[in-house]
Amino acid sequence: MIAVTGLSKAFGGQVILDNVSFTVKPGQRVGLIGRNGTGKTTLLKILSGQLESDKGTVSLGPGVEIGYLGQEGQLDPDRTLYDEMMQVFAWVDAVEREMRDLELQMESLQGEALNACFDQYGKAQARFDHAEGHTIDARIRTVLAGMGFRSEDLERPCREFSGGWQMRGAMSRLLLTSPTVLLLDEPTNHLDLQAVKWLETYLSDYKGAVVLVSHDRTFIDRVVNRIIELDSGEIDEYAGNYTFYVEESTRRFEAQLAAYEAQQKKIEHDMRFIERFRYKATLASRVKSREKMLERMEKIDAPDAAPRAMKVSFAPATTSGRDAIMAKGVSKSYGALRVLEGINVKIERGDRVGLVGPNGAGKSTLMRLLVGAERPDAGTVNPGFRMQPVHYAQHQAEALNPDRTVLEEVSAVAPPMFDQTMVRTVLGCLLFSGDSVHKKVGVLSGGERSRVALARCVVTASNVLFLDEPTNHLDLSARESLLEALQGYEGTIVFISHDRHFMDGLATRIVEIEDGRASAHLGNYSDYRARKPARGVAAPARNEAKPKAAGAPARSAPGGPAPQAEPPTPVAAAAGRDEKKKPPPKWKVDALEAKIFAMEEEIAGITMRLADPAFYQRAEDASRLQTRYDVLVAECQKLTAQWEEMLSS
Repeated sequence: MIAVTGLSKAFGGQVILDNVSFTVKPGQRVGLIGRNGTGKTTLLKILSGQLESDKGTVSLGPGVEIGYLGQEGQLDPDRTLYDEMMQVFAWVDAVEREMRDLELQMESLQGEALNACFDQYGKAQARFDHAEGHTIDARIRTVLAGMGFRSEDLERPCREFSGGWQMRGAMSRLLLTSPTVLLLDEPTNHLDLQAVKWLETYLSDYKGAVVLVSHDRTFIDRVVNRIIELDSGEIDEYAGNYTFYVEESTRRFEAQLAAYEAQQKKIEHDMRFIERFRYKATLASRVKSREKMLERMEKIDAPDAAPRAMKVSFAPATTSGRDAIMAKGVSKSYGALRVLEGINVKIERGDRVGLVGPNGAGKSTLMRLLVGAERPDAGTVNPGFRMQPVHYAQHQAEALNPDRTVLEEVSAVAPPMFDQTMVRTVLGCLLFSGDSVHKKVGVLSGGERSRVALARCVVTASNVLFLDEPTNHLDLSARESLLEALQGYEGTIVFISHDRHFMDGLATRIVEIEDGRASAHLGNYSDYRARKPARGVAAPARNEAKPKAAGAPARSAPGGPAPQAEPPTPVAAAAGRDEKKKPPPKWKVDALEAKIFAMEEEIAGITMRLADPAFYQRAEDASRLQTRYDVLVAECQKLTAQWEEMLSS
């Protein structure tokens, strides 16, 4: 469907893509992953034709249509939502009008004219049936409902929807076009969990190909069947989902490292031999043979060091009371809209509470009430003893000082114990590294400002954190770093997130907001979803790969110290000294040398096979060859020592 050959792209002196080649075949669902700034969005724009490459080609198969959804959707403000969706089927609507006109004409026609009209009508009918025109209304309503729109939203002008809902509308319109290849850049950014799950099912069943960028690990795991990783302008491909990528990339790294280290030992050993016997005439041919073998040897590159996850710690504060915060009978309305009614929530010290519910259910409203940013219409919110809250919300990015640098803005709220190195570590975790910390806040994008606001929350002393979508604008590695930091936080956390992997790793309790009411559920998000069927809600598909426990200690091999050899008798020692004085026969030296040379050839061959990541797809063969390699290396070292001892005698 798509063939990419030798693609290169640079902005200024920064190389984004460097001679990249790959193909996308029918039915494939490809996940583009990599750190922020590695070129994922750039690659999507080149594939969609919105951006030209510096070099290389993008070839489309016959009849292939590309549909692209960027991070900013745009709807016609003067159309209603339904009319905007109908624009996708404008040609079908025109065919239907043509059929109605032909029906009117046939009432007054006879003879040949009537037959011609019948023929024209039949062709229009065939086009209409092929487009399944009678299902258009149902398709529009199904997709819009899946994206979270209510039936009354269909007649609202598009200008009335917020930016997030505009994105949902743009995605709905794209899905209705059903292009051959879907290119999606962060499609889950503005979706609630129900819409994300609907989109998962839709994309999993999609007949065409899909290429997407997403930082939602669970979403990628459930949708994609192939991973393309972008790093330093180059790509690596993996035939599986994100969990497979994590396991396979680790295996490739370890395999290349083992092969590299083995080859380096071999080179070091040969160099020692060459230096030791370079000027010994009887070994000149052997030295020359080793030198030629080293020259012909295909060198294995050292693997790139795995990026270290930054360790981030939150600024410490005094311990709060046992009851961190309590809400009783809380209600809140905005005009005629009743958002919350009679909410009772008790949060104890150390709780990690995840607020869930559809968009508009009142999650952010409840959070603002709990933190004291708003007052309830009825009921009470009682903060706990010595509560020191910090609240992160998207709108806080607008309150930053545009004249300060990123480093200055975050340092301004850091306590004395947070020196500049610690502040920069926090910023590095949130994707500000190097000179980017010296950028003025005023020139940052909206996503970058949100990350600055989150960094200010991290360095501000607190014992209760209120976090509203903290993982937005973070890539996968940054989300993992933030999750690890929050897992080590000693206070209480109340958070909203649509990242199920993040919620599973952090939440100890889920509070569901639905129809203005709140219900509490012990456990993380997966525990909460597992209990949902008992309440009449369908459970999500259970094909999500569960993360394996990390850091399990390897079991050491049994066995005690080797027994000490008995000391030789004086007679045996003397015999040994006499034996050493006699040089070994030449045939014995030559035979041992030939055996060592054959072993070294076999070791070199195995080393090259071990360096190939594809070899590890058959675990049994890989294990057997690794065992053979270890035996050969040990035996070769032993025989080489004997051979060198013979030459020295």
